[in-house]
Amino acid sequence: MALAFAMIGLYFPMFPLYFRSIGLSPSQIAILMAVPGVSTLLANQIWGYLTDVQLNRRTVIALMCLVASVTAVLFPRFETFGALLIMMGVNSFFSDGRIPMVNAMVLANRKGEERFGPIRLCGSMAFVLSTILAGRLSDMEGGPGIRVIFPMLVVVNLSWAAMMYFVKDFPLGQGRKVAPDRRVSILQVQRILLRKPVVRSFLIFVLIFQLAHHISLIFQGLLIKDVGGSTTDVAIAYSIGAVAEMIIFIFSRKLLASVRLMPLLLAAALAQIIRWALVFTFPTVPVIFATNCLHMFTFGLMYLTAVVFMNREVPPEVRSSGQTILAIVYGSFGMILGPLLGSIIFQFLSIRWWYAFATIVACLALPLWYRVRTGYEREHNVSGFWVR
Repeated sequence: MALAFAMIGLYFPMFPLYFRSIGLSPSQIAILMAVPGVSTLLANQIWGYLTDVQLNRRTVIALMCLVASVTAVLFPRFETFGALLIMMGVNSFFSDGRIPMVNAMVLANRKGEERFGPIRLCGSMAFVLSTILAGRLSDMEGGPGIRVIFPMLVVVNLSWAAMMYFVKDFPLGQGRKVAPDRRVSILQVQRILLRKPVVRSFLIFVLIFQLAHHISLIFQGLLIKDVGGSTTDVAIAYSIGAVAEMIIFIFSRKLLASVRLMPLLLAAALAQIIRWALVFTFPTVPVIFATNCLHMFTFGLMYLTAVVFMNREVPPEVRSSGQTILAIVYGSFGMILGPLLGSIIFQFLSIRWWYAFATIVACLALPLWYRVRTGYEREHNVSGFWVR
């Protein structure tokens, strides 16, 4: 988990800065950052199907890590917009499905939900360390600059591939809880995942919630630069968010045992409205630092609740595919539609105005949350705030 999020810490905050350093415009950067969403949309359920039905998680993850190492070596050799589109697509195709498979691997073990938060906490810590280290190395006078992220990515991916040798795919002595039928097609697996109305409603809610969230985080680094901040300030801003989300993962066991899922989702939705409204109204480095504390809710709480919801609601034999389809909705559509909308807005307005749009989009998630809550409580015959 630490290696997984060290990779995210090198990629997510730093790639937009790298693209700007080689002369790309905000609109071009927005389009490039939409490419992973397209790749994930095409690839994730293929990887989920391979892990659930044909192969196993650790074999597939190790293979993906090796390919991602090669793309990290090749990436800085290409600087034209067209070549970078291809490189982003190839890298994402073999990269972005790994984290949901790691989530499924953790949740497959005994007391997986209880242990998920503390294990995921290791990921947040690694995100902070890798982002701060990359920022400091990039700002060093006479140093390698922002390109330092690529050798760092090679090290992280090769280490991750090697680590899979020591990780068991399933609990010791158990093997697969449900033996897969290899005659089941990938389309049949998707039908199994989506047959419950509450799952379909939940995925629509997640889609709208994430529509502006992903791109808002990505362009936060450029906004900090626009208002006079440094690369280290960018790293600090993202690290504040990662530290804030750690609080959720530290207390995840008690939180899930005490509070029902629907109130947790509502808290995440309300926090997102407040967060982007404050960034738009007061676009300064200190305010951005402060609002990143709300990442505790807009990512930490939302992510924890979404992963646990899907683990509970889909059949055990297709839980890897359940996590990968969640990753598609959680990331892909936001990564595709958000950057494309941003590329249009940036033709006419500054980056700051994106956050006004993000606030409006965040408000649209509220009626969808109500629909999910109604369906969930009817299906499970539960209600209220506290778990009794």
